[in-house]
Amino acid sequence: MTTHVTCDLIGGPHQHVSARELDEFVARAVAGVDLDGLRVTLVIPDGTRSCPLPLLVGTLHWHLAPRVASLNAVIALGTHSYLEPDEIDRLLGVGGTDADGTPQPATLADAYPGLTVVNHEWADPAMLVKVGRIEGERIAELSEGRLSIGADILINRHVVESDVAIVVGPVFPHEVVGISGGNKYFIPGVASQEFIDMTHWVGALITSYEIIGTTGITPVRAMINEG
Repeated sequence: MTTHVTCDLIGGPHQHVSARELDEFVARAVAGVDLDGLRVTLVIPDGTRSCPLPLLVGTLHWHLAPRVASLNAVIALGTHSYLEPDEIDRLLGVGGTDADGTPQPATLADAYPGLTVVNHEWADPAMLVKVGRIEGERIAELSEGRLSIGADILINRHVVESDVAIVVGPVFPHEVVGISGGNKYFIPGVASQEFIDMTHWVGALITSYEIIGTTGITPVRAMINEG
């Protein structure tokens, strides 16, 4: 079940959001959601998406860890290569120094106590759970006639078995969907290769030139939202 939460917005074009403003924003947002004693999963981007991820995850961790039963982060790889431990460290600001030369926490456990970080294991059937199916006729409607093959919808086990999943990541123009973000972190982010391939094929038929930056519900976005 999807829970819709109304919250305020901060920032905007040409505006800088300070760490304090972010902290206050997150505090207000999570205060309005019943998360106490629940299993929470953060769905986060890999290194192909740019954002201040350590700050975002760190702020959420600070406000969530004391309240929830467990806190995991699944790296939404789609079918990208699995990240090695040192790559995960860099992604989340662990080891080395930051831009100001300040030493960063030495380990994930130091930076985010109690947080478990895993790759989306898209190639391991045991790590995927069927949550539904879209039949070929419906795919044809959603894709505007470009594809008519049905598919099971399989999603990462950690995400499915959590009580709450929170998407943490940026929004950019995207050459397959139109605009990234939102449900795209679930499909293709933590989905099976079969349905990922189907959505990307529809995007290829439309062409990157035609779809990139398109707002609203594109055929690919429609397939993602249906899943």
